[in-house]
Amino acid sequence: YNAARGLMYNPDVDRAFRFTQQDSLRYSPEGSTAGNAFGNACLVAKQVLAQDDGTRFIQISLGGWDMHTGIYGNATPNAQGVFPNNTIFGLGRTFDAGMANLVRDLKAAGLFEETLIVAVGEFGRTVGRLNATNGRDHFPQQFAFFAGAGVTGGKVIGSTDATGSKTVEPGWAGTDVTGPRDVRPEDIEATIL
Repeated sequence: YNAARGLMYNPDVDRAFRFTQQDSLRYSPEGSTAGNAFGNACLVAKQVLAQDDGTRFIQISLGGWDMHTGIYGNATPNAQGVFPNNTIFGLGRTFDAGMANLVRDLKAAGLFEETLIVAVGEFGRTVGRLNATNGRDHFPQQFAFFAGAGVTGGKVIGSTDATGSKTVEPGWAGTDVTGPRDVRPEDIEATIL
């Protein structure tokens, strides 16, 4: 109880979770007139890491990539300059702005090389066709993004066919009884460890 209370009333913790509207907008897609939860979470993550009070793991969720309906619908922003988050355009712009500013600010604070950033989803989306409701359904092919912590940037491991539906080259030495295999979630976890 006392430890939880001490955390709740710690002025350093309070300071790490505060930000201005201007900072919030910087972590939002260009042209937005309002912040968003993902951008604000990236901003707070940067501030918590800069606080250097012992935080070792931060998880941020963008959520909502389950676009079974209208994945490409409504590619026009609303009056506030915000794209609908139920489309690939809205979520893509939200992710790009938050992640780009997180990386930029971690570099400026000298924290990028000691912070591992990993972005993954639980699975990908079908390629080459839309379903009956103009969306895309679950698909085993996916990707993982690594940055910071000494990761060599600008590399792509593995390749797919022209439609992205099959792995042509796994890009690593992992095998099973059938030979070379795709990178699996447990391989990503082992890499992080």
